[in-house]
Amino acid sequence: MVKMLFCCCASLVWLALYWPEGLYAQASDRDQGAEEDAGVRSDEEVEAETKPAPNIERMNVSGTRIQKTDTEDVSKIEISGEEAALVAPSGDVAQVPKVFPGTLARPQDSEVSIRGSDKNDALYLIDDLQVPNLFEPISGTSVIPSKAISSLSFFPGNFDAEYGNSTAGVIKLVTRDEDITQPYSEFRFNAPIYVSAYHEQELSLRSTMIASVRKSILESFVPLFVQEDGQFLVPFFQDAYLQYYYSGDTVSYKPRYIHSRSGADVKIYTDRATSTDGTSQFNFRNGYDLLGVDILISKPDLNLEIDPYVSRSGFEFTVSDVFFKIDVDTFTIPLRTQFNIAERVNIFTGLQTVYREFELNALVPDRVGMDTFADPENAPRIALNVDSSLREDAGWLSVEFGLGSLLVTPSVRAFQQSNIKSTGIDPRLAGRYRINGRHSAKFGVGQYSQSPQPQELDPDFGNPDLDWIRSYHYTLGWEAAVLQNWTSDLQVFYKTWENDIFDDPVLRFTNETTRKARGLEWFFRYGQSSDLFGWIAYTYSQTKEIRDGGKEVFSENDSTHVLHLVGNYKLSDSWQIGSRFKHQTGYVYTPIDEVWYEANTDTYKPDQNPDLINSERVPDTTTFSLFAEKQARFNTWTLVTRFGFEEYQFRKSSPNFEYNFDYSKKAFTTGLPVIPFVELRAIL
Repeated sequence: MVKMLFCCCASLVWLALYWPEGLYAQASDRDQGAEEDAGVRSDEEVEAETKPAPNIERMNVSGTRIQKTDTEDVSKIEISGEEAALVAPSGDVAQVPKVFPGTLARPQDSEVSIRGSDKNDALYLIDDLQVPNLFEPISGTSVIPSKAISSLSFFPGNFDAEYGNSTAGVIKLVTRDEDITQPYSEFRFNAPIYVSAYHEQELSLRSTMIASVRKSILESFVPLFVQEDGQFLVPFFQDAYLQYYYSGDTVSYKPRYIHSRSGADVKIYTDRATSTDGTSQFNFRNGYDLLGVDILISKPDLNLEIDPYVSRSGFEFTVSDVFFKIDVDTFTIPLRTQFNIAERVNIFTGLQTVYREFELNALVPDRVGMDTFADPENAPRIALNVDSSLREDAGWLSVEFGLGSLLVTPSVRAFQQSNIKSTGIDPRLAGRYRINGRHSAKFGVGQYSQSPQPQELDPDFGNPDLDWIRSYHYTLGWEAAVLQNWTSDLQVFYKTWENDIFDDPVLRFTNETTRKARGLEWFFRYGQSSDLFGWIAYTYSQTKEIRDGGKEVFSENDSTHVLHLVGNYKLSDSWQIGSRFKHQTGYVYTPIDEVWYEANTDTYKPDQNPDLINSERVPDTTTFSLFAEKQARFNTWTLVTRFGFEEYQFRKSSPNFEYNFDYSKKAFTTGLPVIPFVELRAIL
């Protein structure tokens, strides 16, 4: 089946590459006239304010991608790749959501929790291809180079019906294509993380290409600092990206290949050693390969997109005698259409079919009947061998129309999955009211559904009767241009979950958890300046949940206050300097209340008090990052040196805690020390 799926996708890529020349006929006079009309604007300011956003007027222009107007921007934050690279952690565009409002990132975590959701609940897209993740788990860097990214869009809530099977949000990278006009080659050395090579160029007036490879060098440095009586981790990662783009008069296509691999070998010196050198092993591997193509057909009053892709992803880890390995093969065919039926009325529709095959092999602790603090080392083992498949089908419809200064988009998404008995329909509504040229009010309300994980639905290991996880998003917002070059986006949100998954001690998994999150987000951004760029991002939120009918407790994703100050200043043509400041409320945890002694094994066993679940917090985190960039131009090439340090801790960063042998003393573990870095880029 996997070979057949790869062959099908490869055939579609071949079809796109060798599409009949007749489809690329020169644009007609009518097409040219439509393009000229797109630039017409009224002389009256009030009339201009009530006109639809510019991309509505460009609907008929050949080559325009399917896109909504400002109604989808209820919670959306969009930033260009160039701006994001100035201030993002490690200068990596995909990581910039870590410093946006509405997100929570634990120290050294590559992914983020969005408005109280679990970090694995978000959707990650590269253009219109959904990928298992955007980040290398080890380095946190994105799986494709920042130079290949044109812009990043972040939807923390109230996203459109086009996106489904998620209760969190959407992070979407838009890659470059026709804006590539000059050859560009770059060789990068980032000490002590990785080396990479990147190249882009225009192949003809209608086509471009991008190719890149990256390889970690951590595995070469870490063994040099290993101590024989401690623990050490030897991480590695590698990725590659290949893209071709062709733009015709009525048809354009963008085939690409994405490769990502990462992992680590950990050796721990412990009294539970499983090898002769007195150590226990902990190893994990993660990665995927994706092959797909974006095909866009543009005609007057109609745009059509087809984005078939196939991927193979895998994850495995081993701890002593415990192991877990899962491989997933996915074949997806999304189709989107857009009709412009009147001056301010647009219809967006889409269909999507996903076929997945899962293969799971594992030997894990059977924790049925065990409490939270029970030692998994003492639990009996359960062997899992699951080989299954599923099919997902979905269709969606959005209608966008304007009424004076009001722009509204009602939408609906219908879906079903072969291993869930019930089907679903998610209605959503978004709107924007332009008060004047400087102020706009916006709102969004909608239902969002997400399927349980495959292992949670397995008849042997999980519960095949699990239902869809539901979430309801409510957002009110106000946008304003308050000062010269300063814009403000203030949002108040409320979000609830029902049927969330609970790890039941008897039934393994049930839909018996409810959750709610509420908060305020403020994004105060400075832009439109050639020298200064940055923002203030503040989030106040509270996330609580009720597990299996128990008492209400704080969720593990709760952090009351998160503040980011981000900036970059261009000192001269060759020098620029930037910094980031973060303050974040500490994470919740469950303290140990009672301990009992087991004489047979001479060990102390903690016991859980249900009244103390997530009742305490680790200390707050306060960090500061400082970085600078220097360009030195030579006759035929440019040397760019970027240096500084990441995450200097004003306060002790405490992502976790640990107890001594009898649980009489507790110590908060600290995060990594300040990390200086030097990055050299040779640009040809």
